[in-house]
Amino acid sequence: MFEAFQVPALFVINQTILNLYASGQASGCVLESGESESYISSVVEGVVLPHTLLHLGLAGRHLNDYLIDLLSKGKGYHFASISMRDIAQDIKEKLCYVAEDFNQEIKNAANGYDSE
Repeated sequence: MFEAFQVPALFVINQTILNLYASGQASGCVLESGESESYISSVVEGVVLPHTLLHLGLAGRHLNDYLIDLLSKGKGYHFASISMRDIAQDIKEKLCYVAEDFNQEIKNAANGYDSE
């Protein structure tokens, strides 16, 4: 097959290592979060330490469901159709973020500060 497509070489590497290399690092802790699951692993000098691999059953779809639940119960919005669920996903992708200082974010929310 490689000859048919004239592929001279192939390099297979773990996605976790590529994620770390993309940030210019060879060692670190990597969190990979997809639609249905997340993984946390440690990498030392380009080698994934298998005993540090942690699987979480929490990912993007769960966050979408939680956001929909908050908007439904707290604000009275209804997300019955698929297109409405897509709107919730769009809200998550454009407006949600990970707080660097959770306690400060709570204080800001109590004081009515906008994050932007």
